Amino acid sequence: MTSFKINGNGTLSQTGSQMILSGAFGVRVDPSGRFLYAVGSFSSSVAVYSINSSDGSLSLASNGPNAVGSPHSVEVSPNGRFSFVANTATDTVSGFTVNFTSGGLTNPASYGSGKNSFQVRTDPSGKFLYVPNKLSGSVSIFTIDPATGALNKVTDLGGLNGPHQIAVTGVLQ
Repeated sequence: MTSFKINGNGTLSQTGSQMILSGAFGVRVDPSGRFLYAVGSFSSSVAVYSINSSDGSLSLASNGPNAVGSPHSVEVSPNGRFSFVANTATDTVSGFTVNFTSGGLTNPASYGSGKNSFQVRTDPSGKFLYVPNKLSGSVSIFTIDPATGALNKVTDLGGLNGPHQIAVTGVLQ
């Protein structure tokens, strides 16, 4: 992974050294902009990087707890308290509590989703988590406990043709 700053004319300039993560696939910045979370499909943990506020360069803060099963996507809740990872090979979602000071992840939990869970995304309120399941042809919908980050599966929306990405708009209806 390489960090870049965006110049006034839109071009990019590399900042700091390139970070190596085996099979790097999914990245997400926490809402405070202080930490970058990354997963690699050949790695079994979540890498946590500190973001230098003056130049945007990255430094490894910690290798979080395992997110087993070929993790492909990572998400941080809008309030920055929880992180979630889609585990493609194990058809699960891992959930973690985020340490505000260090960015580290604790209290790992695993939740069944659908076959070939590929991505995780929260809605802007942080109440719901969505997980497209490519080989199940479904999207798993979970509620997020605001106190603990625990997930509760509400339903699987089926009948879809191989979903593996999802975007969430800013309005609940």
